[in-house]
Amino acid sequence: FLTIDSEDTIYEAIKMLGKTGSGQLVVSEDGTLWGFVSPADLIKTLTPA
Repeated sequence: FLTIDSEDTIYEAIKMLGKTGSGQLVVSEDGTLWGFVSPADLIKTLTPA
């Protein structure tokens, strides 16, 4: 699994997903699993309601 730290930016996540073609990233903090993020999650975050 590709892992991103909870302190990394949304743009870092987008870059990683784009570079690898992965459908999701594991989000962790200090080695503890926080959850998963997908491209759709990032689009929802960046798109005004």
